[in-house]
Amino acid sequence: MLVVFITLLYMYTMPNKHYNSKPSVSLRYHLMAKCCLKVGQESESEARHLPTWGCKSMMEGPTIMLGVFITLLYIYTMPNKHYCSKPSSLRIKVAQANKLMMHYGCSVGLKLQMSMEFLIIELGISLQPLQESYARYGKFVTHSWLKTLWEKVDMFDFLIEVNNISLKLPRWGDDWLMRKFWEIGFDEADLVKLNKVRLHQQVVFFSDVMDASGRRLDKKYLEKRPDGEKWSSLTFPTEKPPRAFFSMWKEALLAITTGVRLGEYESEGYKTWDWRFDDNEENSRPKLLHLKGDVMDVYFKSADEQFVHMHNRWTRTRLDEPVEKVGQICSVKLIRDDTMAIVAKADPPPSPSHPSTFLEVLEEWGSEWMWEKLQLQGEDGWLEEAIRDNSLIAATDGSYIKELLPNVNSAAFVLVCSKGRGRLIGAFPEQTMAACAYRGELFGLLAIHLLLLSINKVNPALDGSVHIFSDCLGALGRVENLPPHRIPSRCRHSDILKTIMVNCSSLSFKRYFSHVSPHTMDNATAEEFNKQPLEVRYNSAMDYGAKCELWDLDPDDPPDQQPFPLESICMFVREEKMTSDTASHIRFHAHRELAKDFFDEYKVLDREQFEEVDWDNVHAALELVPRMFQIWACKQVMDIAPTFKNLSKYTTQERWCPSCCRKVEDCAHILECDEEGRVEALMLTIDMLEHSYGW
Repeated sequence: MLVVFITLLYMYTMPNKHYNSKPSVSLRYHLMAKCCLKVGQESESEARHLPTWGCKSMMEGPTIMLGVFITLLYIYTMPNKHYCSKPSSLRIKVAQANKLMMHYGCSVGLKLQMSMEFLIIELGISLQPLQESYARYGKFVTHSWLKTLWEKVDMFDFLIEVNNISLKLPRWGDDWLMRKFWEIGFDEADLVKLNKVRLHQQVVFFSDVMDASGRRLDKKYLEKRPDGEKWSSLTFPTEKPPRAFFSMWKEALLAITTGVRLGEYESEGYKTWDWRFDDNEENSRPKLLHLKGDVMDVYFKSADEQFVHMHNRWTRTRLDEPVEKVGQICSVKLIRDDTMAIVAKADPPPSPSHPSTFLEVLEEWGSEWMWEKLQLQGEDGWLEEAIRDNSLIAATDGSYIKELLPNVNSAAFVLVCSKGRGRLIGAFPEQTMAACAYRGELFGLLAIHLLLLSINKVNPALDGSVHIFSDCLGALGRVENLPPHRIPSRCRHSDILKTIMVNCSSLSFKRYFSHVSPHTMDNATAEEFNKQPLEVRYNSAMDYGAKCELWDLDPDDPPDQQPFPLESICMFVREEKMTSDTASHIRFHAHRELAKDFFDEYKVLDREQFEEVDWDNVHAALELVPRMFQIWACKQVMDIAPTFKNLSKYTTQERWCPSCCRKVEDCAHILECDEEGRVEALMLTIDMLEHSYGW
């Protein structure tokens, strides 16, 4: 069967390759190529209305298989998966993915955002819960909409990257606590029990169970947290683990904290530190502070006769004073009701500094690939001054050359002061299966808005205006009239539009949008060019700059696909970033994963052999061919066509080929038989097809 399939693969994708010396083979290439290219084009509109579960489902989907195969795939594979027990499962997956991409990060998606945050806290493994193994960690979390999505994403080997969660590892050398438990060898059942205790104890990171020094276990975590006490600034789901679970919890904590030394604090962290030691030189006496919400108790060095000669004894002196979060964080132990001893202390992390320039803001956002070619000219602060006196002009243009790079578009942009204070120029390419000139225009507008937002972050009260120009009226109108709460369903290039809507809709200064005529300067002389308004000249220059980005690229080495700055979430399907309507790409690769399992299980192709087949080209060849041709090809590949060999199983029909009478007539032999009559029949069939379709 594999030989037959490879033969068909050559017919569909390589009609001009004569790898066989028999004249009948090249004629068959001719026939198959015409079927694929001519008949397929005529049936394009009809293909859209075929059901998503039958032969054409994967062609429309698109698919990597031939019709009958997907029926077998459904029969043998899907009934064994409770989440794939119906033909609509992939439709559900597509709908879930679109919902996540459209609404996550928007104001209407606040519940989705909260659900993602709770999933991260409840899982306790990483900041990217949808990239973890569902089989290993699925039992850790409560059933939810996101959990069902995670199940499908893990099954089909898709990648979803969440970028707007601000959770950070507090200390150098820190890690997630549940990952520590997994690394020392606890099995799945024990990990579920430990996770329930962890949630009750309000712990996320390894440093949460350590004392202030980062060298010893904080003993309070060995005991059950009293109801009503809050040990973390994060919100945790309610868990009430039985007492029996705490024995394992204590054993696990002692195992992972032996001989450990964590570094300094890199961020503030989320553990609630109730004790601080204030040894400020301005104070006459050092003091120990016990923070209790809005008030605190103050401890001074003990003057009790019992402790007067002990350096590390602190006795409560004042009660319920206004709280002051000063000094070092510390861990203490109880000596008696009003006296404490300091066990460990550490300097808190430095307060984050406010960025002083827009370049620092861009660096803080990450995803700096958009700014690699940024060129800044002018003195410091000219951008703010230009916005303040309404003299800042922004122009952008996008480019797309399908014949050169069909999956790459580019954008170039400029911010310039009309009074000559300075100029900011940049350009970048983007690889995507949704590449087009319109997306390039939108990307230029996105870059301008992100730069304006970074300027606004440095100066939150900045007043004034900026005038934005583009030669794409559709892109300007779409960005200018973005809805306040969410991007409409099935809106193209929603990833760009959502980023602008969520992050750049509330700038402190005004934005004005204007259209300039495209390509007016293509054949202009230098004198004519200089007479044009500033915005027209810069738009023409950006058009050239965007084209240069494409001309300078190596077609064999396109740029990597990456999230852009402030993109809240993105989804990758086999390294392809999803942008808007993801249905076809998701369905194609979901069926590809199911087919890989099926082929491996039934010994058709093992996993390594499966990856050697160019399934993308198989799909491209079979996507638009007629339904009857698909059925014929399916029967050929599966060796279930009504050949004499198959008919002889339930009739008295002879198995031998009636043309050559030398071999059994099966699906492979029909394509290979070189008997003269068979060749004449093939030529007659080709002539009949050409006459029927008017070729």
